[in-house]
Amino acid sequence: VEHLVTSERLKHIRNCERFSLILAERYGVDELACRIAALAHDMFRDLSLSKLLLLAEIYGVELNDVEKENPILLHGKLAAIYLQKRFDIKEKSVLNAVRYHTSGSPELDTLGKIVFLADSLEFGRVYDKVETLRKLSFKNLDTAVFETLKNKMIYALKRNLLLLPESVKMWNSMIPAHRENSTL
Repeated sequence: VEHLVTSERLKHIRNCERFSLILAERYGVDELACRIAALAHDMFRDLSLSKLLLLAEIYGVELNDVEKENPILLHGKLAAIYLQKRFDIKEKSVLNAVRYHTSGSPELDTLGKIVFLADSLEFGRVYDKVETLRKLSFKNLDTAVFETLKNKMIYALKRNLLLLPESVKMWNSMIPAHRENSTL
């Protein structure tokens, strides 16, 4: 991925890899699968919008309204397709982890949740509540995912940004289990 991203992005990717491997050990997830997903999650994040849109056209990706307004959000989806086509990766867990690392999705398994968290909570990230969310990620994976998703959605809502459909689906799928246990 080094040739596809800036040095700053590479630092983030490496931080995600480290953080995700810590969580993988804690939650019993395959290290190699975790490493592949973490290293690939932002491989297309620094591509120009025109290149992202061209790749989407080549891969036959139908854009939703949010992706049309903000094509950078295609980077995970396109990276997952690339992994499948270029490297013949078939493991749905790895592909979903890469595809949904920004939005989240009800389809995420433990690996996907780990990469979702690592992208937001890796040790290079600095923002309000990040330390609390990091600590929570080592105690209860699902609660950490719920609270991290909530934090991301609040951020978007405060800035009048569109919410990705998968984020809303994930939120709605998690609400029944977390409605009364929300901590932040």
